Parts: sequence; C-alpha cells; structure tokens
Amino acid sequence: QSFQDYIVNNNIKINSALSGKFLEKDSKELFLQGIDDNPYLTVFKKLKITKKFDNDFFRDFVSSLIIKFENEPVKNLYINIPDFELVKDYFKNEEYYYSTFIEGLFLGNYQFTKYKSDKKELKKLNVFLVTENKKISPSLIKRTENLMKAVYLSRDLTNEIADVLTPQELLKQAKSELNKDGVTIK
Repeated sequence: QSFQDYIVNNNIKINSALSGKFLEKDSKELFLQGIDDNPYLTVFKKLKITKKFDNDFFRDFVSSLIIKFENEPVKNLYINIPDFELVKDYFKNEEYYYSTFIEGLFLGNYQFTKYKSDKKELKKLNVFLVTENKKISPSLIKRTENLMKAVYLSRDLTNEIADVLTPQELLKQAKSELNKDGVTIK
C-alpha cells in the first residue's frame, strides 16, 4: 500500500506540502501530531529497499522504531506492518518475515544498564501490530520472545566485565537459566 493510499484509506488529513516533502528522495520520516479527542502521534517511516537490504537490515530498521520512542510520551504504539508481498524476495517465508519484525521490536528495547549510575526504569510501551494477515499467531510471538530472551542473556554475558564473569560464574549463570526451564546440569 502506498503512502497516498494509506492516507486516503485511513482518512488522515495532511496538507499536500507536507505530503510532498515526505515523498522527496532524502526524506526519511514524517511526524503528525494531533490533539482531537485523544492525543496522538502518527509516524511514517520510509523503508528503502537497496542492495544492502536483507533480514538483518530489516531487523535493525524495526529496532530503530522502538528506540525512537524511548524518550517520547507515548504509551501505545500501533505499527502497521508492511505487506509481505513487498519484501517476499528477501525472506525465506512469511512467518520468518513476521518473526524478524518482532525480533526487531525486542532488539530495540534491549539495554545493558548494570553499571550505569543513572539507571532509568524502562518505560512500559504497549505495542500493537496491525496486519491483515493471520500469520502472526500467539505461538509465533512466544517462540520469538523465547529466542530474544536467549539473545538478551548472551548480550548481558558479553557485556559483563571479565573479572566478574569468571568461568565459574558463567557456569553458575548457565545453570540458573537452564534450571528455569527444567534442565538439570551435573
């Protein structure tokens, strides 16, 4: 669905100068803010498919959506997921496409703050994925969440200071994590 079609189909009022600016080659995003009955912020972000485009590029792109809202007073984020047909040549199947999208959301939310003096509590952000497709099932979301928990753990361990994460401490943490899943290590 094109930008113009999306505007028309969702009855969004936007002046032609602003719309034209977003469609310019160098423009990357457009913010629309309103305070009708409910305050809202609508963001359009371009996804440019170039030679560099692959699933990692896409995952980073989605991650940047979450990072962008870290300091914004937004509680609910509705993301209209692009149709798979637009990117089908870059993903092995549709389920993998949606899984990659969800991974990007998780990666955008990762922070290692153990040694920061001014730790900020992570803001609660409700993310709603809007799609016509039924391929995003609760089981797909749960599998992706489990994968991302493992990624978070590996990033935490990688970011840990070597003097703290000794081989004995690594074993202790591995046992602790595996015990949560009912795995026993002797």
